[in-house]
Amino acid sequence: MQAIGTMLNVITCTLMIIGFITATQPQNVVSLETDVKSFGAVGDGISDDSLALNKAWDAACSSTGQFKLPDGNFLVQPLSFTGPCKAPTVVVTVVGTLVAPPKNKWINNTDTWLNFQHIDNLVITGPGRFVGQGQSGWWDSCKQTSTCENNPTALGFHHCNGLQFAYASRAIL
Repeated sequence: MQAIGTMLNVITCTLMIIGFITATQPQNVVSLETDVKSFGAVGDGISDDSLALNKAWDAACSSTGQFKLPDGNFLVQPLSFTGPCKAPTVVVTVVGTLVAPPKNKWINNTDTWLNFQHIDNLVITGPGRFVGQGQSGWWDSCKQTSTCENNPTALGFHHCNGLQFAYASRAIL
């Protein structure tokens, strides 16, 4: 009987050691996500993070297709995220907040703040927010003409077959 008890203790210890070994994580795990902060984004809501987002997009689109905006407030001028991308599915995970400058502060002459184009199987996900500053004069052109032909657009999607919004939190446009 004592031999069975000793054997059970050995098995229990062995399982605990195996469980401990498999539960620990390697220290140098390489993430498949392309994090915009790795490309110089600050996320303080004051610094212009547009260039960092462009660089991170280029890296993600040409490799894993995993693009991440972590926690923070990312001030971003109008940008175009263009494919086709190498990965068959492109996942944009928004954890933080993307903030547009007021429309009259945009540095290029466009009517779309964030434009996604030619990206198949694009998935926008995460609890983050898109703050388009809609109250800041976007609709002034409507006051000047009765047709409102040049209405600005916060998020544009052109030729994005298979577009999905999964667990997208909210947009304040």
